[in-house]
Amino acid sequence: MVTKPKQKFDNIVQLGLKAHSLATQHGMAERLPAGMLDGLAASIASLGVLVPGAGKARNDAKTATKSQKVVLQQAYWQLRAVRSLASASPNASVRSAYTVGDRTDPKLVGSVAKALRRVIERATNKPEEARALGILEADVEALRSSLATIVTTDEEQSRKIATLPERTRDRNVEARRILEAVDRIAASGMLRYVGDPRGVEFEALLRRPGRPRAQEDAGQEAPPPPA
Repeated sequence: MVTKPKQKFDNIVQLGLKAHSLATQHGMAERLPAGMLDGLAASIASLGVLVPGAGKARNDAKTATKSQKVVLQQAYWQLRAVRSLASASPNASVRSAYTVGDRTDPKLVGSVAKALRRVIERATNKPEEARALGILEADVEALRSSLATIVTTDEEQSRKIATLPERTRDRNVEARRILEAVDRIAASGMLRYVGDPRGVEFEALLRRPGRPRAQEDAGQEAPPPPA
């Protein structure tokens, strides 16, 4: 699993742009793996798209969840109304057919959908009985519509939630690629410009939150800039 960097993604993009600019300005291509600068540019562009895309995916999933709650609540209220009508029947089999007395979890699509299907089947097969209870064909159609809506909404919510890990992974991968390229450019520039003020510009690329220091540097102060 590719973990999320500690830096903000906007900062990673800016860091990548600075590293790319320094490497290009100082002709560092020969010191870097073939295609690294082109790859860095591509990752910067890709991250610029993936970051808002991942945010939109999260918002879409939240919106889908809210929509599901609304339609599920409406369907459950319809079911309760039908049960209330059917509970007046002296016939136990009729009450049972309309799920009177059954436990239904109003927060679970599967639970509400199961009860709706039984009610719709009974009312469809015995329309006269349904009318006697006060359940009209228009009511049955409304129940069918609610059933279709909660099932469709649930599928849509599941689809949107399923895309979240993939989008997040892609975003983190590109961010890590940028940081790896930045580290390579920084180290190459520092080696090339030992004792040269230009080396400080490359060393500055390594000064960022969350970056582990090399073991041999642990506990040591950074050397002063060359005179």
